[in-house]
Amino acid sequence: MQNTRIATSILQLNTGMYIARLKQVDTLKREMITISPAPMEAEGSIDFFCSSHIKNNTLKEINDCIVMRVDNGKAPLLISGMGGNLASLKIDEITTLNTPSTVQSLSDAPTSNSEKISLEGHIEWKGDVKKEVGEPLGDPRGNKRLEGFIIRWDDKPKDVDIAYSCTVDGMGQSPVVLSGDFSGTRARNLAIQGVIISLVGRGAKKFQMKGSVVFSGMKPQKLISGVEYRGVTGKESLISLQVEILRNH
Repeated sequence: MQNTRIATSILQLNTGMYIARLKQVDTLKREMITISPAPMEAEGSIDFFCSSHIKNNTLKEINDCIVMRVDNGKAPLLISGMGGNLASLKIDEITTLNTPSTVQSLSDAPTSNSEKISLEGHIEWKGDVKKEVGEPLGDPRGNKRLEGFIIRWDDKPKDVDIAYSCTVDGMGQSPVVLSGDFSGTRARNLAIQGVIISLVGRGAKKFQMKGSVVFSGMKPQKLISGVEYRGVTGKESLISLQVEILRNH
């Protein structure tokens, strides 16, 4: 029987939000990396948010992602890699940098330092819809559900990305995806009841996120990177989404 080498490492994480993913996968070695709280005393704690197909906090495929929240101070993370290689694991802090402002008007044009962010999505009774840079996806004053969406970032720098996930009625949290990927459902008559959108990567601090999310019967909420949004009862449906990424001066 061939012995399988297991490599381990402990990483101290400060209070904040993080996303863990694989930056490369060696299919011949069936590489797998598991993350968990290290069994040692710590002032803080770590919560993990995984999509349903990820078992035991184990990353196997290139698109697997796990979001981590560290509360109340530093907390140690135990990283274990089958095959003895931990180099394929990438952990980025989710930035929450935003300039203080009120919710921008949904009709405002992008500012001069705005990145080329466009949206696509599936809207109840309308089907698939595409919106140009700066335009909201869905009618914030209407009542038609936004059932799924894609955030596209043209000319995106290599060291930053947008990670997003939504909570679908009856299905729970969807997998965390990156820009250009679809989150939610199409033509299944299911409402999005929660959404989280984050800037991730080493270059995330060079940018800030603006925009708004609107749930049925509610006023627009200012979009902040790494914050999960829901309606008052948690049962309201997402009806509009606007995303703008600004490059810091």
